[in-house]
Amino acid sequence: MFKRKEQNITTTAPINLTTINEPMSVITEQIKTIRTNINFAATDHKLRTLMVTSAMLGEGKSTVSGNLAVEYAKEGMQVLLVDADLRRPTIHKTFGHYKFNPTRTEKSHNSSKKG
Repeated sequence: MFKRKEQNITTTAPINLTTINEPMSVITEQIKTIRTNINFAATDHKLRTLMVTSAMLGEGKSTVSGNLAVEYAKEGMQVLLVDADLRRPTIHKTFGHYKFNPTRTEKSHNSSKKG
């Protein structure tokens, strides 16, 4: 009776972490420049939260945020990178966390080791 719309589902690939794979490249130097500029802009207080966003698809949000997270981690900061893109998430593929089980808790994880 009703025709179902075909959904255009595109798969996402992991991003290239040039800060790890190509540490002497021009792109890595630009990421370091962005990191330095952010640090200089936040001289009055300690940087705690940083959000990378844009209005358009494919502008490099995941690439920039992933590489910035690596650079801040190299600097010795504790980094929590959250991929809030619910339609096309890529960060989990980049850092190798493919399986996610929301029902598994820390308590059940510890009890399974004792068995």
